[in-house]
Amino acid sequence: MTRNCIFAAFTMLLAHSAFSAEQKPLLIQWGQTTPDSTLLAKHAAYFESYLPFDGIVIPINQKRYAGRYGHTAVNILPTEHWPLHHTAFDHRKIDPNEYQHVIDDLTSAKFKKFTHNFIGLKTYPHMHFAMNWFDDELWDRLLHNVGVLAWIAKESGCKGIWFDTEQYGPPRIWNYNYLQELLPGYAADFSTYQAKVAHRGEQFIRAINDNYPGIELNLALGNCIIDADMKDHIPAKGKHFSHARYSLIAAFIDGMLRAADDDTVITDGFELSYYYKTEDEFAAAGPIVKQASLAYSLDPDLYARKIRLGLGLFPTHPGMFSRDDFTHNKYSPAELTKAVRLAMKYTDKYVWIWNENTSFWIKDGPNATPLVPKQPFAPLVPNADSQFADAASLTAPITADNALRPVDHALPQVYLDAITEGKRLGLKQSSCR
Repeated sequence: MTRNCIFAAFTMLLAHSAFSAEQKPLLIQWGQTTPDSTLLAKHAAYFESYLPFDGIVIPINQKRYAGRYGHTAVNILPTEHWPLHHTAFDHRKIDPNEYQHVIDDLTSAKFKKFTHNFIGLKTYPHMHFAMNWFDDELWDRLLHNVGVLAWIAKESGCKGIWFDTEQYGPPRIWNYNYLQELLPGYAADFSTYQAKVAHRGEQFIRAINDNYPGIELNLALGNCIIDADMKDHIPAKGKHFSHARYSLIAAFIDGMLRAADDDTVITDGFELSYYYKTEDEFAAAGPIVKQASLAYSLDPDLYARKIRLGLGLFPTHPGMFSRDDFTHNKYSPAELTKAVRLAMKYTDKYVWIWNENTSFWIKDGPNATPLVPKQPFAPLVPNADSQFADAASLTAPITADNALRPVDHALPQVYLDAITEGKRLGLKQSSCR
C-alpha cells in the first residue's frame, strides 16, 4: 500500500470514528404512506406513542390538499397539484407562500421522539422530465426551488433534506449515454459533462446552504450505485465509466462536497442494503462507500474526508409480503430484528426504513384503530380499478370514505415489534463501544 493510500485510509478511519462518537445511531422512517405535515402535527403524540422512530421523511402537500397520508399523485395530475418534493425539479418556480402552513404545522407539533425529521426531494418531477445540465434558465428555476425547500426545512425545525437520487423510468438524469441521445444539440464528451454536472452540484449545495447553513443532506444512493451497476468492477485510475447508468452522479457529489459549508454533512444512504441480513454484508457497506467508490471521484481526498454512510432497509417488498407465512417475506421477524441491529452497528448515524403498501401508520390487531380515524390518503399512483382511478378523486375533499387504498394494510405488529427490538439492541451495542 502506498503512503498516500495509507494516509487516506487513516483519514477515513478518523473521520468515521469522530462522527460515530458524536451520538447514538438514529432510526428514520421514509415511505409512501407517511402522514404529511398537517396530519403529523395534529396527531404527533398518537404516532409517537407506539412507533420506534427518531425521525420521519415528511411528505409536503400544498395547503389545499394538506391532511393526507402520503401525498397527492404525480404523473396523472397537472403540476399545479403536485407536492413539494416533486415540484422542486419542475419548470415552474415555487411560491414560498404555498408552504407557510408546513412551517406552522411542524413548529407547533411539539415532537418528543420525532426530533430528526427531514423534507423529501426527488430528482425528477415527472416521468418525461428531461434534465439539461447546460440550460442556465432551467437551473435558475431549480436553484430557486431547492433554496425554498431548504428554507422550509430550516424554518420548520427539520434536520435537513432527504434526497431521492434514484432514477425512475425515463428521466435518467445521471445517465450520460441517455442524455447524449436525448439532447443531441448539447452533445459533449464525458469529461465535459462531468465538469458541468460538478458545477451544478456546487450551485445546488450553495443554494441550500444560503438558506440552511450546516444542513444534513442524505442521499438515497451516492457513488455506491455506480459500483453496483458496474457489477463490482472498480475502474482503474484514469479510466472513465460513461457507460454506467449512474455515470454522472459522482461528479454532482464532488461538486456538493467541494462547495458545501464546513458544517454541512452529506451521507450516502446506501439503498443497496435494503435486504441485507448478515454481518458480512453490513460490514462491507462502509468499504464500498468510503474506499471502492473513491475510484469515481474527481477529488478522492475530499470525498474520503467528507462522505458519510447511512443504511436503508425495506422490510415489506410489495407483492412479496405475507402477513401469515413469513417464509414468503424478505425477512422473518427475527431476521428483521437482526438486520436493524446490524445496520445500527455499521451506520455512521442514520438507519432508514422504507415502506410501501404495508403501513406503519395503521395499527395492527383486531381491536386496533386504523390510522387516525377518518383521515384521508391520496396515493402515489392509483390502480386503474381503484376508487382513485380518475384524477378528480386525487384532489377530492377529505372524507371518511377516501381514507385508504385497498392495497394498503397495517404492518403486522410482530414486524413492528421486531424493528423496535432491533433498535433496542442496536442502542445497547452502541453504548458499549
